Formats: sequence, structure tokens, C-alpha cells
Amino acid sequence: MSAQRPEWQMAEQGMYLDCPYNADFLDEMKQVVPREERRWDNNKKMWWISDLYLDEVDNLLFSHFEQTGYGRDD
Repeated sequence: MSAQRPEWQMAEQGMYLDCPYNADFLDEMKQVVPREERRWDNNKKMWWISDLYLDEVDNLLFSHFEQTGYGRDD
């Protein structure tokens, strides 16, 4: 989908994240969120993130996208 700013969508046992490409963000997210708690959905073009790591990903979104908006509570 390639959002102009990060956006969350509800999903089963987690949420989908649609955000602009940012290599630094992706590298950090992959370090913070274990492989079994995240996956790329090629059909939706979004990341699925487990409920267990939503707060950690919100923190990363803030540090990489604070100028454009971020997070689940906008």
C-alpha cells in the first residue's frame, strides 16, 4: 500500500503496519521483533506485527517518522 506516513490496521493476534520504506527502521525492527513475531504480507504489502511487540515498534516509528506522524493513537 505504501502509506505517506506509518499507519496501523487491526489484524488477528497483532496489527498490520503500512509505512513508507525506511531501511534503518526495517533493520532496527528486525533486530527488535523476532522473526516468528513479524512477517511480510506480500499481498497486502504490509508487515504483520504480533501484539507482543506493538509498543516496541511504536517506539521505533517515533524515532524514524516523528515528522510525518506515527503510531496507533494519532
